[in-house]
Amino acid sequence: MNQIGDELPITEVGEWVLKKHERLRKYIDITRATRRKYVQGRGGAAYIDLFCGSGRARIRETGQIIDGSPLVAFKSAAAGKVPFSEIHIADLDSKHCDAAAQRISSAGGKAFRYVGRAEDTAQQIVSKLNPEGLHFAFLDPFNLESLAFEAIRSLARLKRIDLLLHVSSQDIQRNLDRYSASELRPSTVLRRAGGQK
Repeated sequence: MNQIGDELPITEVGEWVLKKHERLRKYIDITRATRRKYVQGRGGAAYIDLFCGSGRARIRETGQIIDGSPLVAFKSAAAGKVPFSEIHIADLDSKHCDAAAQRISSAGGKAFRYVGRAEDTAQQIVSKLNPEGLHFAFLDPFNLESLAFEAIRSLARLKRIDLLLHVSSQDIQRNLDRYSASELRPSTVLRRAGGQK
């Protein structure tokens, strides 16, 4: 049993995660009025998290147990009285995805779960969403390599989609040379997106 009283896994993170979650809360708060129009209308407003983790984490520096991004998003929207009409979570690790879904359920919500690479789960999620809705995707990959551009391309097919992308500056600093020499170069991304070379 872990420190939060259940048998579900938790991940370990650095203190910087608190700033990241504060940005997520602020986005959800400032878009509440617009989201309400879609939640009350026919389109809906879904939350999408392609790297959901286990839904809970321990801060390595302090030992503090905190909610992960899917729970932060779910609880923030509910606290603002405009909950998302759907929650779609995905992760490469099936145990983490299951844990996040169970924790959302324990908090009073329901999550649709997907297991696999981000480029595959993004496509599956997009196929399930109402194309007339206003949807929000929080993309927080473990490293830049985990975020295939195809995942962003799939999400961009939606008529109305907001993306909040968190990229670790430490990952970029550690791996800049390798990323620069790989197909992750900006020119490659532009070609894939149909932009100029």
